Amino acid sequence: MTRPRDPYAPPDPDALPRGPRVPVPAADEQPLFGAPTGSPETGPGPPPAPPRRHRQDVAALVLGVLALLSSITVFGAVAFGLPAVMIGFVARRRARLAGRPAGFPIAGIALGLVALLVAGGLLAYLAPHLTRYEDCRRASFSIAQDKVCQNQLEDGLGVG
Repeated sequence: MTRPRDPYAPPDPDALPRGPRVPVPAADEQPLFGAPTGSPETGPGPPPAPPRRHRQDVAALVLGVLALLSSITVFGAVAFGLPAVMIGFVARRRARLAGRPAGFPIAGIALGLVALLVAGGLLAYLAPHLTRYEDCRRASFSIAQDKVCQNQLEDGLGVG
């Protein structure tokens, strides 16, 4: 009768699978794709840290998002959109000179410009209707006539 093998015993070297060996590059050769970085003395090094975002990069993006969200109010689009575009251009230039990625500043510039365009379009659409409404209100002398002016504004805008 044979004794069962101890599961905690070291493996038998003759029982290990044999296969092709992976070539190890010499110290002066380029490492293989995916090979760990570092030197032979220190061993593999940690992975490189991702590039750090700078405050202006993030500020341009945040202002651009706020500008787009508040573009329904012309004031919000101007208050957040113009700084987003200006800070975005400054941050983009600094990132380019430092060799950093400029994705956040470019996104801030784009969102700020879109918000300004939306606000401008909204203002261009509403201006004639509001001018007509103000002219009507100036000519009215009673609450009933004011109500007629309000109804004309709502009909012109397609509200109500």
